[in-house]
Amino acid sequence: MRRGRGAVILLGGWALLFNPTPNLPDPPLPTWKKIREYDTAWLCEEGRRKEANDLAQEAAEKPGQSSTVLGPLLRYRCERSERLNAAPSRKGY
Repeated sequence: MRRGRGAVILLGGWALLFNPTPNLPDPPLPTWKKIREYDTAWLCEEGRRKEANDLAQEAAEKPGQSSTVLGPLLRYRCERSERLNAAPSRKGY
């Protein structure tokens, strides 16, 4: 049995994205704004929860706003970096 000569290295990571248009719940991927990059999905989701919590706290400080985290949580998402690089850019969005 021959031992492998090289190792397979998987490059890539996860990107935390922000939906800049709150009235459009699921806009096309190219319209999302990249906030940060992470090495793992777990770290990205942890960052997502923190960013959503911060956004919810900012909203709660404004008069007449609720402090729910669900709305802000839906404005963030984690995506594989490879998917972002492969996403075709759409004009008109």
